[in-house]
Amino acid sequence: MGMTHSEPAPGQKPEPRKNIEIKYQLPDVRTFKAKLRRLAGVSYAYIHHQQDIFFDVPEGRLKLRIEEEKPPCLIHYFRTDQARPRPSQFTLTPVDSPRRTLAELQHRYGVLGKVEKWRELYWFRNVRIHIDNVRGLGWFVEFESVVSPEVSERQARKNLDELLADLSPLLGEPQTHSYFDLLHRAP
Repeated sequence: MGMTHSEPAPGQKPEPRKNIEIKYQLPDVRTFKAKLRRLAGVSYAYIHHQQDIFFDVPEGRLKLRIEEEKPPCLIHYFRTDQARPRPSQFTLTPVDSPRRTLAELQHRYGVLGKVEKWRELYWFRNVRIHIDNVRGLGWFVEFESVVSPEVSERQARKNLDELLADLSPLLGEPQTHSYFDLLHRAP
């Protein structure tokens, strides 16, 4: 089953987290899902609509995520733009009032734009598998191998490599950029 992390209490500083991640275009989502569901150790979690609002911060990337059936949160992350598995450092901060938070951050930093998607989540050991239908871009799959006290970075990479070896014939081009960057570079 999937891994969980506790969220900080209001007013408490969030703990930094780390993933090893990579994203690919999905040329044939039906075939990919069929193969994924047949793999031993893969479990389905949910499908949700998500809206991410990005802010023009001086360091890293900051987005407010509004997701059905989950509390809203701020995600501040740092990741290089590379077309291979790479580390991502991030914090998750719960938000009591998304409207107030949006207004405050819009005033402080300015809004760069939004990304809307339907996300289907699966787990393989510590690896989150996101099958995303992104408005304006199409289908992608994102793999996030969670590094934690229970799973070293070495083991996280090994689990991700095992999964990619099984699924690589069904993956399109690896993506270096975020969905936000892809949307704003698209013609």
